[in-house]
Amino acid sequence: CQNRLVSLFNDEDEAVRQEAAMAFRYLEHSDLEEYADLIQAFCDSEAFCDDSFSILNVLTESVRRLPGMTCNVCEKFLERFSDEARDIRTSRMGDAYTVVTLLFRIYQQHQQDEWSAKALNLIDRLCLEGIGNVDDTFQAFER
Repeated sequence: CQNRLVSLFNDEDEAVRQEAAMAFRYLEHSDLEEYADLIQAFCDSEAFCDDSFSILNVLTESVRRLPGMTCNVCEKFLERFSDEARDIRTSRMGDAYTVVTLLFRIYQQHQQDEWSAKALNLIDRLCLEGIGNVDDTFQAFER
């Protein structure tokens, strides 16, 4: 099933890509670490350009410890959408707030491994590029 989804993530038809992206909603109660390869393939696909919300939402709603590769999802979001994420007229700005939350969560949950440093580097990037509500999140995190 995962192999088929990967090909559908890059289908020529946008509607097919969007439908394939919605497969992540079925994983929200799963251990997302098991799907790291699928998530990475999605982030590298055309479907991610169409619908980054699907994966960001599943990660946000997860009640489990987030997989460290969530940093890769956030990094891919910033690579592709940083300009849109600063523009209040786009839905990407809303997704940017989600990215901020995910990065702070990763930092907190992975303080004893390599993902902590990567999360901090991405938080720095958010600050430098003025994306999301990083200042507010810093203040809440420090409390």
